[in-house]
Amino acid sequence: MNINQKIKLHNRLYDYADKLIKEHNPCKIKNGKCIRGNFCCYGCKYLTENGCSTKCLWCKLWLCVHLRRQPEHRSLILKLRKIERAARKKRLIIERGSGEDLIRYLKNYLQLKNSGF
Repeated sequence: MNINQKIKLHNRLYDYADKLIKEHNPCKIKNGKCIRGNFCCYGCKYLTENGCSTKCLWCKLWLCVHLRRQPEHRSLILKLRKIERAARKKRLIIERGSGEDLIRYLKNYLQLKNSGF
């Protein structure tokens, strides 16, 4: 799988996770805050007044401990974990990383892999 295929897969997985989050609305965002107060992404360099400015799959898949303990989110969590397993298998998870970060990571990984490391 080349880099362009991996980026396309990343974006498909991201879009699916985004759709799930929007459907389930586990954070119950109201007036710019989640049910726990500040967003988990508070302080992230990609957080703007309009939300996240990049497509970071890791962030889309992550839910805080409070939400993970809620039984009503069980089906959502199982779906997100399935997406996470697929993404990890293809090395598409970067913590709070942009699309450009992912491309750099994939290029470096492929260079190392091809050099025998």
